[in-house]
Amino acid sequence: MRLFVAIAFPEPVKDGLEAGMRALRKQGGRGSWSRRENLHLTLEFLGELDSPEPVITAMEQVQAAPFSLEFAPSGRFRRREGDIFWLGIRPNGALMELQKQLHGALRAQGLPLESRPYRPHLTLARRLRDHGESVFPEPLPPAVQVSEFVLMLSEQTPKGMRYTPLYRKKLER
Repeated sequence: MRLFVAIAFPEPVKDGLEAGMRALRKQGGRGSWSRRENLHLTLEFLGELDSPEPVITAMEQVQAAPFSLEFAPSGRFRRREGDIFWLGIRPNGALMELQKQLHGALRAQGLPLESRPYRPHLTLARRLRDHGESVFPEPLPPAVQVSEFVLMLSEQTPKGMRYTPLYRKKLER
């Protein structure tokens, strides 16, 4: 099973994200746009695992309080086959601490993890090709109150990727 751990967004935030993506598509941005129901902030991508149990064990070891996150201007990771277009996340110590604790707990479970530094961003499109420099329109979506993080199952379906929550860990003061 293909797994990742993420922060999910409430519907009002998805409304703002979807409106911005719709405006970008009208400007001629062609690519594979993220589906509304799949919008999330990845904390850790795990890839193929036989069982979610070591991930759940690691998630339970994380001790963090709820926090707020704010979006920042958009950007791109340049790729030959088309860019990855993303919306930034304002620097946030609580988010970075959550990700650091999670990373350490997952590593302690013996899970293979990426070694590159964590760069929080929300992927809006893959293989984006356009004639100009797309910028996510203002205003940015509202701040997100983060009170949990989620283990997600990623499955390929005829309609594209489907992300299904498998386990939720509440953040507590």
